[in-house]
Amino acid sequence: MKFLLVTLVVLAITHGTESSDNGPVKMSDYLEIVNSYIPKSTTDLVNMLKSLEETSRGYLESGKAKVQPLAEKIKEQVQLLTTKVEEQVKPLADSVQSQIKPLTDSIKDLLMLKVPASAQKNK
Repeated sequence: MKFLLVTLVVLAITHGTESSDNGPVKMSDYLEIVNSYIPKSTTDLVNMLKSLEETSRGYLESGKAKVQPLAEKIKEQVQLLTTKVEEQVKPLADSVQSQIKPLTDSIKDLLMLKVPASAQKNK
């Protein structure tokens, strides 16, 4: 769009200088000049966009290739950390469970004693 605007300004300036040198320029001549620039500028714009697309694809693939090994290393590190934490927490959890089980059993027994016998039969 900017290119088209610049082209129109250049043509207007050229038109003004030519009109003083060669006499009046017909509007049809002016429109032919503008019409000849439009396809060329459109083609140039399309080519620039294609080039930009190819460049951005290259950057994307390059970045992906650089990030992939890093992501795999992080995944391995997280798996190792998870395994180590599990190895350390599991014995602790088993120990806590074995210590709490007698306490929960005794609380359960106490609660059963306080419940009337008729209520226990209804269950």
